[in-house]
Amino acid sequence: MNSRWIAAALAGALMLTPLAAGAQAVDQAQADAGMELFKPTGANCEMCHAWTGGGRWNDTPFSTVPATGPSLITSTMTRAQMIEVIGCGSVRGDAVMPRYRGDAWTQQFPCYGKVGTSATADERPIPGERQLTAAQIEAMVTFIQAVYQGKTMTLANCEKYFGPKSKGCNLLRK
Repeated sequence: MNSRWIAAALAGALMLTPLAAGAQAVDQAQADAGMELFKPTGANCEMCHAWTGGGRWNDTPFSTVPATGPSLITSTMTRAQMIEVIGCGSVRGDAVMPRYRGDAWTQQFPCYGKVGTSATADERPIPGERQLTAAQIEAMVTFIQAVYQGKTMTLANCEKYFGPKSKGCNLLRK
């Protein structure tokens, strides 16, 4: 990971927004499971949403393919909306979020009020490389809401994500 990308990803991400009064406690085991699914070795959400959760264009030295995902930090989606988007996927113009539930767009798991027969092919995104269970999607949303939504990357979360002495967290150590 190059330092230019890290600096860009962390720009504006140095302040932590505290939990609002009355916010529910996080199930840490579920959030940890969601973090593992977020990583490239899991469902690879990092590819489009970045490890900081800020969204990005894929500007790694290995690819010039534009892959962008919206910021999870500024997301105002509810838990239920996130579960639906991750499970069903989303198509908005050229931006495609793959669907991560194998039973998406069926009677068992309708998407946006539709099932496969009532949705056009353009409305049903491609499946993600890895299909997730309902419990895994719940864990992913717990992680996103605990670490990203309405917050910014902290040193503690960075070290948890990459490991305690990761050079990727150096900008947060200053």
